[in-house]
Amino acid sequence: MTFKDSDKISKSRIINLREKNNLTQNELAEKVGINRSVLNRIENGSRHLRDDEVVKLANYFHVSTDYLLGNDRMRCENHIEAISKDSDEILKTKIINLREKNKLTQNGLAEKVGLDATIISKIENGTRKVSSSELNRFANIFSVSADYLLGNTSNRYQDEVDLKDFLDQNFNKGMSYADEELTDEDKQRLKIALTQIFWKYHNKK
Repeated sequence: MTFKDSDKISKSRIINLREKNNLTQNELAEKVGINRSVLNRIENGSRHLRDDEVVKLANYFHVSTDYLLGNDRMRCENHIEAISKDSDEILKTKIINLREKNKLTQNGLAEKVGLDATIISKIENGTRKVSSSELNRFANIFSVSADYLLGNTSNRYQDEVDLKDFLDQNFNKGMSYADEELTDEDKQRLKIALTQIFWKYHNKK
């Protein structure tokens, strides 16, 4: 999925959630503390979501930030128990930590993400917000979920989150054959097979 595709999914999901909750743009803007004209531009695709806006909307609709950003097909109702008001601080801290752990300079990270190094510097010192497309880029570069970057989950690796979801959706199916319960050994073999299938198709993305 490209970052342009992500933006299209984001605006579509915001519109769908707003309409499902029978809200006008004015009403939603007031409830989440976003200017109505800004919300209008987000919904018509002329403006990126900022990281704090992603958090506000996800919190209001009780969905994950990854769902809003198009990284997760599941709505995950009530996924977020409590979103930290310090998400900006958490985000910049995690970007710094992940950059340093990956032995990247600000210039090196800027090149990978496709931003100017001065922008990375401003993000890390807290003087510039991160847009939704940039958030997705950081998550992609570091192989983590957007929810992890924003401090909404302790699940760090998006691949592991995706695998867990895949197994949760499929592992409890087919636990018997001809009305005979599978043995623990057979269940383990099935889990291994499902894991192999996941990585086979996941790596084609």
